[in-house]
Amino acid sequence: MSSGRKLVAVLCADMVGYSRLIGLDDAGTLQRLRSLRTRLIDPAIEEHGGRIVQTGGDSLLVTFDSIDGAVRCAVHVQELIPTYDGDCSPDRAIRFRIGINTGDAIPDGSDLHGDAVNVAVRLQSECPPGAVCVSRAVHDQVRGPPNLAFEAIGSLNLKNIAQPVEGFVLRPAASTANKSVERALVRGTGEALPLPLPDKLSIAVLAFTN
Repeated sequence: MSSGRKLVAVLCADMVGYSRLIGLDDAGTLQRLRSLRTRLIDPAIEEHGGRIVQTGGDSLLVTFDSIDGAVRCAVHVQELIPTYDGDCSPDRAIRFRIGINTGDAIPDGSDLHGDAVNVAVRLQSECPPGAVCVSRAVHDQVRGPPNLAFEAIGSLNLKNIAQPVEGFVLRPAASTANKSVERALVRGTGEALPLPLPDKLSIAVLAFTN
């Protein structure tokens, strides 16, 4: 393994409900996913200076030399996915969660290791569908676009991460406008509810007739 460390911005993207969508329509889902990669996602990564490090059937790990590049790429992709994948019902929509972190990473051939990567992966899992979740380090250093509206979600205890990580969610306009898709994805996959949750949860007891 190379001991050379490099300061990078790490973007982790994961498709919501991949297994369920494959179960509903494997050929159609794969065709739509390939189309999104070819027409939108891969060109956006290249345009913003990113490099794909790893890819799975439903996930991408990408590095950027610029935090701005990583955030701009994520926002661009999340804003346009509903347009590129618009001809389907909400419960079959393809949406991604994206997590972004920055820090030292250790390259090892085609792999990348380090806390910078691990935190980005965990932030992705905390992200609502169609949104972007970033660490405090990314939030404090990003310089644009100027209209970004980050929503603080507090200190997160991420799996296998020693210290809590302060998180911020960025919801692109398309994600904010189309809540029906987010609700359908959450119901259909058993995923965690969109953040943030209300401060106080309540239970309603309703009468019924046997």
